[in-house]
Amino acid sequence: MSLEQHLDHLLTQYAPASRLEDVQLVEVGADDYDGSGLPIVRQASLAEPAAYAARFSKLLASGYSWLNLSFYGLLDGRPLIAVELPRGGVNSATTSVNYSGPSKAIADAGGDARAGVALR
Repeated sequence: MSLEQHLDHLLTQYAPASRLEDVQLVEVGADDYDGSGLPIVRQASLAEPAAYAARFSKLLASGYSWLNLSFYGLLDGRPLIAVELPRGGVNSATTSVNYSGPSKAIADAGGDARAGVALR
């Protein structure tokens, strides 16, 4: 499946009123967490789906056992979705793409991504 198709599934589940063209993507590696365990989101690294599509295809072909598309909530009214990468090497013939919703802190804050990420 393409990145666009995956994002469409994720938005349908967690943010049905959102449009694909409003999505902001950020890549979060296993070491991209602050001291309190929050994922670090570098605003300068936010990407539109069309700009990230080639990178996503490359990740799918890289041999990771999984990638996680995580809906981090809304950032300035736009869906923030992280592409979370596993710790460890690339040694799998196929890559599973998993979906997850916002953390409890973000859900409790009405979907505001700022409640559960470390913005830089």
